[in-house]
Amino acid sequence: NYTKLIQTIGKDLENWTKLQISLLGRIAVIKMNVLPKNLYLFQTIPILIDTFFFKELDKIVSKFIWVGKKSRIKKTYLQDKNSRLPSWETYYKATSLVWIKDWIKLENKRNLTLEGHDLQLGWHASLWNPNNKTHTYFSRHILRRALIKTWTDIRKTHYVKIPRWLSTMEAMFHPNTLDLSKKLKYYQILDDEDNLKSMQELKDQGGNVDNWIYFQLKMRYNKDMT
Repeated sequence: NYTKLIQTIGKDLENWTKLQISLLGRIAVIKMNVLPKNLYLFQTIPILIDTFFFKELDKIVSKFIWVGKKSRIKKTYLQDKNSRLPSWETYYKATSLVWIKDWIKLENKRNLTLEGHDLQLGWHASLWNPNNKTHTYFSRHILRRALIKTWTDIRKTHYVKIPRWLSTMEAMFHPNTLDLSKKLKYYQILDDEDNLKSMQELKDQGGNVDNWIYFQLKMRYNKDMT
């Protein structure tokens, strides 16, 4: 699909190259014609894409924008808020986050069941620690492998610390063993000084916490603090 898309885009832009269009007009053509085609594939088939695809797409687009001549403005400048030439990798990551949002919110039960039929722990386990070597099975699924790679890249720059929305119990246990209506987010298990709350305090908040679960939470908290 992606190979065919590159070929189609290349033919279209080649046919339009000779048209008398300004630089901003050519960028508008890319946004109105080329971008939607890529977004459709990014959203419907979230698989790993080789960087060659993005480089080839940039090459074809640059040739169209500059009418086959050497570019006079850096690509990064054309991608700023004024010109807004699409950054393909940014859009690719953004569409991946639409899928990952279901893993975070845990509300779309139908999709979660289909995508996570073989999970040994909750979805937040992989979001919390995507490089855990004991859960390599997670990346054997073609869609999960692509999405978790994107999430890992995004987390390096945007989530240096543990995300506040993360559900610790969902991550540490299989969701079928828990009442997820009583799950607590990471920020809810900590007090104002970022210390782990007592088991009674968590119960008072509505958390379904017993001695074993609290012991696991405490072990994980101590590990996170080191």
